[in-house]
Amino acid sequence: MATRVRFNKYLDDAVGADATVVETLPVIPDGETWVLRKFGGCASGKGKIVLQELQSTEPDVWTTIRGIACPGTAEFEIGKSVVGDVAVRYRIVRIEESSTAQDMVVWFEGYKR
Repeated sequence: MATRVRFNKYLDDAVGADATVVETLPVIPDGETWVLRKFGGCASGKGKIVLQELQSTEPDVWTTIRGIACPGTAEFEIGKSVVGDVAVRYRIVRIEESSTAQDMVVWFEGYKR
């Protein structure tokens, strides 16, 4: 039986007033298969947390897969298998729209086959 190699990302810090913080996840190596399991987050401010995917060689063509409105808490099953390719990338974007900094917690879980 093949061993699964987990990859998790956990962010827990403040996002500044009227700020956007982008965290790009590691590139999936060409030919490897990764399974994206869960995406979740919580925040008390006014803004949003989104998981985005780039499936293009165009650097600005990011598509939102899931989003979480703030204030609130949510967790989503993604359940998506992705075969590595230099054109496939993922990132987490945290946007705070209030006039004060707010804590935003985000988690992303998956594993490599």
